Amino acid sequence: VFQDLVDTYGLPNYGEANPALFTIVTFPFLFGVMYGDVGHGAMLLSVGMYAVWKADDLKHTIPDLYYARYILLMMGIFAVYVGFLYNDFFSIGFNFFTSRWVAHEGEHVPGGVIPYTPAPWFDTLNEGGTGPYPFGVDPAWHGAQNELVYMN
Repeated sequence: VFQDLVDTYGLPNYGEANPALFTIVTFPFLFGVMYGDVGHGAMLLSVGMYAVWKADDLKHTIPDLYYARYILLMMGIFAVYVGFLYNDFFSIGFNFFTSRWVAHEGEHVPGGVIPYTPAPWFDTLNEGGTGPYPFGVDPAWHGAQNELVYMN
């Protein structure tokens, strides 16, 4: 399957390196960067795991799925991993760790901008206290006015 992806862009000439080896990792990773969602990635990962597990049965019944089983598995793994980095589960943000930003009650108007300030326990000077969000994107970014600019 990876060689077929490379062949769609043209065949390497004699004496040139075949980029299919690099495509084995870079294509599924870049797919994960594009697709990055834990929920959707988990569904793709489960299809890939099923295809790897039932490879002998699929070889004669659904040969296209048989040949694509490893690329589907790797695309699912990277989509779930990057989904955790993006902090997205079916486009809804996780809140595994407490956000480092606080929205004060009563300071915003409906449809207006919600002001966020650093939490009082957030160590902005890096003096050994609680630092930035440990893994992924802080959930305060979801729904922020500049979310699209920040996430892209």
